[in-house]
Amino acid sequence: MPSAKPTRILIAEDEAVTAMSLAMDLTDMGYCVVATAITAKQAIEAAIEHRPDILLMDISLRGEIDGIAAAIEIQRITGSPVVFLTGHSDEMTKSKAASVGASAYLLKPYLQSELKAAMESILQKNHASPS
Repeated sequence: MPSAKPTRILIAEDEAVTAMSLAMDLTDMGYCVVATAITAKQAIEAAIEHRPDILLMDISLRGEIDGIAAAIEIQRITGSPVVFLTGHSDEMTKSKAASVGASAYLLKPYLQSELKAAMESILQKNHASPS
């Protein structure tokens, strides 16, 4: 019986160290990181190319538009669920992220257990598995 394909994750994060840490954590959890992006434009292009199963998105990205605007565009194109991972905990930002239909909202610095729980919750909703 062939094994299921690992869940494919796109990371949009403007801090290289955080992106690398996220990629290692997700890989250790059995996920496949298909790409990382530091700008919203790169995230949109990577989403079109790779069609990720889940988008892990920082709200603050380099470039002209923020992660929320990029998430709206990516969801329109791919329908991928979005997990926002950000240092912004103010109510206005949370409300804006919620209006996008984010599947989860995690604060930096994140706990691996919170990240894993968010991924598993999305997969349960979509009836998929990490590997």
